[in-house]
Amino acid sequence: MSIENLFNTYYPRLSYFAFKMINDKAGAEDVAQDAFIKYWNRRGDFPSEKAAKTYLYITVRNDCLNILRHEEVEKKYLDQQDNNKTQEERGLNQIIETEVLGEIYKAIEELPAGCRQVLKLSYFEKLKNDEIATHLQVSINTVKTQKARALQLLRMKLDIGAFLLIYWIVLNK
Repeated sequence: MSIENLFNTYYPRLSYFAFKMINDKAGAEDVAQDAFIKYWNRRGDFPSEKAAKTYLYITVRNDCLNILRHEEVEKKYLDQQDNNKTQEERGLNQIIETEVLGEIYKAIEELPAGCRQVLKLSYFEKLKNDEIATHLQVSINTVKTQKARALQLLRMKLDIGAFLLIYWIVLNK
């Protein structure tokens, strides 16, 4: 059988075969064409059409498997890169959060005792105003005033960027 007849007979079949393996029409056509080039370079090694056909199918299968392996390696690499990027971002976010919280705690410790105590009970202990008032044996209005004063003093002590970052961290917890 001539190369032209062999090509016309088996190229569509080999392209379909490759497509079913790699699910890429253009890639499948390339694989089939490459198989015929490899066949052409070794055409004297095949005594019959059956031998040529077998060679072409095996060549297409092997090339498709190589493509699939390569895609798997690329996918693993990209997944690893995404994972590394995520870990780096997480680490950076943890550093930022740690530094911001350190500044917050430092600023809280510099507040007047009453403000500091109300703020800690409210935000760290998660007590409500009436529970704080009972705990400290003061009025609810005193608690509200101390909390408002504490927040106002914190705003003045902390850089506006840090305060906005704190606000963002609190919202995203």
